[in-house]
Amino acid sequence: MAQRIPLDAVASAPVQQVIASVLLLVVFAAACGNEVVSTTQTPPTPSVSPTTSTTTSTMITTTSTNTGPTLPATADDLPPPGLAALATLFDPLVEPLGYRVGRATLIDRATYRATPDGRHLALYLTPLTAKTPDEYATDFLAIARTFVPVIFDHWPRLESFDVCQEPYDWEGATAPPGLTVFDIDRESVGAIDWQTVDLAGLLFAEGQLEGLEIFAQQEIRSAPVWQAAAGT
Repeated sequence: MAQRIPLDAVASAPVQQVIASVLLLVVFAAACGNEVVSTTQTPPTPSVSPTTSTTTSTMITTTSTNTGPTLPATADDLPPPGLAALATLFDPLVEPLGYRVGRATLIDRATYRATPDGRHLALYLTPLTAKTPDEYATDFLAIARTFVPVIFDHWPRLESFDVCQEPYDWEGATAPPGLTVFDIDRESVGAIDWQTVDLAGLLFAEGQLEGLEIFAQQEIRSAPVWQAAAGT
């Protein structure tokens, strides 16, 4: 499993959300704000305490079933490293959801530097039109289910994957901030029933799976759709 930057141990789902909003603002700003980030050390992985949330778990311990869109057949065991090639593959999958691939790269998670042989795929999706926070929240699960488990079935050497929803019509001098981040590794994909999971189940699963990390900016977490799923 790829080296990860973990969340701190948590005692309950609400506490986890507070901790995540502080720690992941730093971690995911690097993951989704820039394609190449240097790092000198990785903190140790803490244990994750059982959650006290009453949300019904939709996780199962079984081999994942490919429920997402199909990709063209390939003999390659990793995705192509270039933006043009990745956009050609993935734009047809996300355009029906109202997005395009704005940035994309393969990354070495040990250094968080872009490399053609990276085992982590990072995608950055730009909306085709302006979206409300509720629309971003609604799209979050649909985007996750579009890519997993299909990309892990398609490329056997890929170890982990993250996808960021970015702002529409960003005019800043730097790369746009990620409004949401969905980050998962190969091992955790098989622990979720992608045919039945909803946003509430996915947020619950984050507290149970070390290899699943979810982040949303405050404006998205304040949206009614997200709050209903989080039970807040």
